[in-house]
Amino acid sequence: MNNFRVRILATNKVYYEGECVSLVVPTTTGMIGIMAHRSNVICIIKPGIATISVSGEKKEKVYLGPGLLKVENGEVIMLVESAEDPDRLEEVRERARLEREEEIKLQKKSLREYRIAQAKLAQSVNKLKESNRERL
Repeated sequence: MNNFRVRILATNKVYYEGECVSLVVPTTTGMIGIMAHRSNVICIIKPGIATISVSGEKKEKVYLGPGLLKVENGEVIMLVESAEDPDRLEEVRERARLEREEEIKLQKKSLREYRIAQAKLAQSVNKLKESNRERL
């Protein structure tokens, strides 16, 4: 069988770069199968599991977030929001949830610090006004 080059580029890493025999990807119009010498195409990837057949029997699965797929000149490039091993998907989701919670805490802390600074500034302005009145 003929091989072709595939690159899966997530926003934070290069997930896969190498040769494969076939590729099956979830798109907005359904699953698309790609083999060597496929005509040029661009399509929208919808979140789901893609299958990469590296050799006759070896298949790798990857969970893809939303993105774009381009087949051009015998090469496939996928630009996706995320690409993860399906077995680690729960761990990745949990880590993302914890990061979001931490960001919310930091924003609340920042807002609290802003309000404290605002109150201190108002106190300083009032003291200056009082000191100016006493001088007059």
